[in-house]
Amino acid sequence: MQQITDFPGKSRKCLGRFPALTGFYPTCLLFLLSHEAGVLAFDVEPAAPTGCDDLILVVTRSFSSECGWSATAQVQRVDPFIHVALELHRAGDICLPVALDKTFRVPLGSFPPGDYTLSVSWNDLDQRPAEKHISIAGATCPD
Repeated sequence: MQQITDFPGKSRKCLGRFPALTGFYPTCLLFLLSHEAGVLAFDVEPAAPTGCDDLILVVTRSFSSECGWSATAQVQRVDPFIHVALELHRAGDICLPVALDKTFRVPLGSFPPGDYTLSVSWNDLDQRPAEKHISIAGATCPD
């Protein structure tokens, strides 16, 4: 078992030796390729949503490699919270070592009018979810 510290006071445990890279482990290697500061910023589109709008989560994350990253979301509404758990996916086996910020646009669907706390987390990060208050206005939706 190998332990990697990514932030002071936080660590990750990595299992399973990867013989081609001495001293590295598969989960550690993936962690190193996707190492990030987490949620840099997130917002919701449209800026002033109504109950008629399908919300889009726009979230930016930093990476130390380009692996064709994509994200999927699991959305759960427990009034007055909307919890979004993002799962990171990589495409292909080859990752280019380059620092970059990537913006993901994730559809969340529509929600009834009201005030909510939007909570966003990444399933591969050991950190608290980022939160933001949003208000969804009432409106007469077209048929």
